[in-house]
Amino acid sequence: MLGRWSKPAIPVVVVSVLLCLGAANIASRAAFREVEDGVLWASRAEGVVAADIADGTPAAAVGIARGDLLLAINDRPIDDPADVVEILHGANRGETLRYTVLRLGSRDVIDVRVAPIPGGPGILYFLLAGVGTFTLLVGGAVRLRRPRDPATLHFLWLSVAFFGVFTFSFSGRLDRLDWVFFWADEVSILMQLFLRALEQEVAKLDDNDIRFKVIGDISRFEPKIRELIAAGEAVTEGNSRLTLTVAANYGGRWDVAQAVQKLLATEPGALRGFAPEALEPYLSMAYAPEPDLFIRTGGEQRISNFLLWQLAYTEFFFTDMLWPDFDAEALCAAIDSYRQRERRFGRTSEQLQAVRD
Repeated sequence: MLGRWSKPAIPVVVVSVLLCLGAANIASRAAFREVEDGVLWASRAEGVVAADIADGTPAAAVGIARGDLLLAINDRPIDDPADVVEILHGANRGETLRYTVLRLGSRDVIDVRVAPIPGGPGILYFLLAGVGTFTLLVGGAVRLRRPRDPATLHFLWLSVAFFGVFTFSFSGRLDRLDWVFFWADEVSILMQLFLRALEQEVAKLDDNDIRFKVIGDISRFEPKIRELIAAGEAVTEGNSRLTLTVAANYGGRWDVAQAVQKLLATEPGALRGFAPEALEPYLSMAYAPEPDLFIRTGGEQRISNFLLWQLAYTEFFFTDMLWPDFDAEALCAAIDSYRQRERRFGRTSEQLQAVRD
């Protein structure tokens, strides 16, 4: 990945495309002419109903009330609140729309003269857009001057995030793009943190006789990260005090799928069928026993596609405590809960007792 971004043409293309999108959004903001009727339309069992009416709006002025059932606008049937939004998008300031509503068993036709939606302080948006554009240009220039420095790649992503948040902060047709830039930068930051941890922490693990393993689809990581992962696993392979497993780009479904692919590649005859035990050597955590206890913090009560195969007979412990607050006392509480359970592994209590006897 770093090699591709080292090519000078890539930052130029990215910056150029983003500038074009930013210019389109700025033009959209400058030409903002959306209108509203002042009604919060909601979808109910009986149809599209007026859930709330804002004071001083066109709908309030003509007497539309809560509970009114909207049948049509300008004789166009309304089946969903999105239909109302679509019609308002195409309306002009001051245009009169004919609303057909049903209230108390009577069918009324009401003329609503739609009003413009307040556009907010335009000067503030244009100022933010200017700052975002300047930041993007600086980020692109720095990347061009030092194309092989990993720090400039992160700086470029950071400038892209600033550009997206500032330039697309206006709630126009392109405003969702700022979320794309934000999460792209978040991923970039996480990758840089992962890279730094691999460079600095593996030696400490080795000094403490801890084995380091990474599970997951790492093929999408940049080559330097993959090299550091392989080196870290090789250096600590003989350690036996503890095994630290890091799940990176891992999913339980992916794990089962890749195990099946490896099994079929090794044993083509498995196409005719195979026992579940035949798959286990090809799973990502074949080197470790199945977990006895699964602890999920933060109030979530699901496994979120994690170790689907390995958790078949694992005991679960859920807690509202957040992970940074999960200390030794909380761990002891989870273990105490585990000790009070009867592990049957698919058997009944009677069957388990008979085996013990």
